[in-house]
Amino acid sequence: MLTVYTPEVFNAEKLYIFDILFSEYLGVDFDIKANISTHDYIIEINNSKIYIEDHFFSKCTEPDGYLTPELIPSKVEHYSNEHFDVKNLPVIYGIPNVETNENKIKCQIDFFASCFYMLTRWEEYVISHRDQHNRFEAQNSLAYKNDFLDRPIVNEYVVFFKKLLLHLAPKLTFKKWKFTCIPTHDIDHIQKWGNITSIRKKLAHDFITQKRPLVGLKNALNALLVKSNIKKDPYQTFSYITELSQQHNLTSHFYFLCGGTSVFDNNYNIEEAKPIIQYLLSQHQVVGFHPSYSSYKNNDQWHTEKCHLQEVAGLKVIEGRQHYLRFEAPTTWRTWEMEGMETDSTVGYSDIPGFRCGTCYPFSVFDFIERKKLNLRENPLILMETTLISYMKLSPEKANEIAKKLYFTVKKYNGNFTFLWHNSAIHTVEDKPYLHIYENIIKGFPKNGE
Repeated sequence: MLTVYTPEVFNAEKLYIFDILFSEYLGVDFDIKANISTHDYIIEINNSKIYIEDHFFSKCTEPDGYLTPELIPSKVEHYSNEHFDVKNLPVIYGIPNVETNENKIKCQIDFFASCFYMLTRWEEYVISHRDQHNRFEAQNSLAYKNDFLDRPIVNEYVVFFKKLLLHLAPKLTFKKWKFTCIPTHDIDHIQKWGNITSIRKKLAHDFITQKRPLVGLKNALNALLVKSNIKKDPYQTFSYITELSQQHNLTSHFYFLCGGTSVFDNNYNIEEAKPIIQYLLSQHQVVGFHPSYSSYKNNDQWHTEKCHLQEVAGLKVIEGRQHYLRFEAPTTWRTWEMEGMETDSTVGYSDIPGFRCGTCYPFSVFDFIERKKLNLRENPLILMETTLISYMKLSPEKANEIAKKLYFTVKKYNGNFTFLWHNSAIHTVEDKPYLHIYENIIKGFPKNGE
């Protein structure tokens, strides 16, 4: 067992990050003891010690004193160590220096504050700039500005910290993680070609707004074939998704909208989706909740929608993702906690893919206003197809390259490659050139599948 000595300040925050790193990620038992003689952390194991400098909490005087943009670093330095096989590790808090000998290590990298920064998302609480949908953007994050958004640096910290522990206690054993690919599908629509009014609106968008007459003509022909029952609606991809996942021993997770009050909601009545839900459940797929556009900080609306979905689906939903990835820390997490949800998978960026929380492992979340660890777990979203196609406007070749790099980065750490591919972005004219990327992910990027 490890013993961690720390000053008795910010106990809730410290206990949280110790619990995540030691218990949830490393699987190591630990004990905490107050130490009023130092501002830093001392980790004792096998009569050896690791001294870790506190470069964060010691600077805070009030209980929520860290919730200020002034404590976000202006520059991130990097640390390398050939002996521990560490290359250019971003150091959010602390100094890139570690000194080792036989039974003592002095570490000036503040692992605890750096991981706390990434996991809790307090960064987003103190930075006010938002996009048109009131979302915190990747481009405003410390990770993007310092070029490590594509790296799960919390996982990197954990691996390095594990090596430090093994330097002092070679027989120490750790939790084993297994790589898992998790396909998720937000069901924003269940059909593309509905009534004549919606068809006219979609075609006007192609011809007039987007000025893409060839796409418009193809869509007009597809609409005619679908409404004539000659061709299947391109959004009806549930059997295709399910069968492909089953062929590769994966389980797809389908998150259904159920109401809403904005123009971005109510694309279908949940009663219309009941046969689809029954089919998915019969195929042992996961059905979850996709709370509407405005619900991310509206408890009553969130609750009403969830109850309606459960009534129609005939089951208790325990996981899902917010519509449009609208999320506010810790408000949204607090709603999910109150509703007894087990897993959220909202926290990924819409504009750029990568590791918004700095990790590809699921983790228990922290309410930094009420200063407590919640039962809710976050399973971070790593990649969304809309990001590659619509936001970044990448070619299919470049989009595939980015998806492949992220996939194998997650695989390196045996984490969860949780990605979002909408059911409505499979067989449409616009999205078909990117379908091979989805299939490559499901198949694990076979060598002949690029």
